[in-house]
Amino acid sequence: MNRRDFLRIGALAPVAVPLLAGCSGGKDGPAAKSPGATTAATGRSLGDLVSGGDGQLQMGDAQGENVVGADRIAFGLRAPDKTAVTDADVTVYAGRDAGQPPLAEAKATWVAGELAPMALYVAKLPFATPGEWLVGVRAKTKDGKTYNGGLRLEVAGTSPSPMPGDRAISTPTPTTARPMGADPLCSDAPVCSMHGVSLDKALTNGKPTVITFAAPAYCQSETCGPVVALVEEQAARVGGRANFIHVEAYDKDKVGVLAKPLAQWKFVIEPWTYFIDAKGVVKSRLPGAFGAAELAEHVAALGL
Repeated sequence: MNRRDFLRIGALAPVAVPLLAGCSGGKDGPAAKSPGATTAATGRSLGDLVSGGDGQLQMGDAQGENVVGADRIAFGLRAPDKTAVTDADVTVYAGRDAGQPPLAEAKATWVAGELAPMALYVAKLPFATPGEWLVGVRAKTKDGKTYNGGLRLEVAGTSPSPMPGDRAISTPTPTTARPMGADPLCSDAPVCSMHGVSLDKALTNGKPTVITFAAPAYCQSETCGPVVALVEEQAARVGGRANFIHVEAYDKDKVGVLAKPLAQWKFVIEPWTYFIDAKGVVKSRLPGAFGAAELAEHVAALGL
């Protein structure tokens, strides 16, 4: 089976869920609580492993950026009738050639109930080299059916944006007291509480910082609203022990053109959530779509 035939399995574009971002786990910090990836022991080819069954899934990349050394992969699944595939037993495979056995496989964990537009799954699956990778899934649902899907991912050698261990980029961000012309300051409804301190000030006040770059009202993937809500829940729990900042990704009149702080951080997609220690060093980062448990793990790694 060649790449073209492999991708027909799921009838997917290379990235079926656009404007998502990030990597977490491996170089990017705490990984999702899912079984670790293993080298595939089966002699079956990647294409054969995701063929047959009761139908073909729609599988969408829920990160947007995949980097060598980061072992987190997140993806959405829809059944042939377009409904979300929830709480399934999902195995994910990765390889470079559909006609060869996969190079790695892992079990994926369903992120329950927190992202209504999609059924999000997260797994630990490393990419050892840059270039084009083929990712396939096999999902067994509670009603006994088996579905398969596949997509193509471009894996970069490095990220243009700060990686764990890098210093966070100090830049002013809009606040309630100093909106800097941001329109809107926050597109969430109601407006979130995380606009009290500018990032450049936060990086010098001796506290850890959690910053999320997201556009709840304009996010093409429909994940920004849930992301901001989850981060705000952590802000309420942690209180004044840390800085929590939301930066709106777009101006309402320039949707699709990332706001200046995001451009300075060299993002090309959104949302992104970063976890920065009290010395201003990036501890970890998360992609656009995640759940409460994974977020809490990253916040806890800051000592909070």
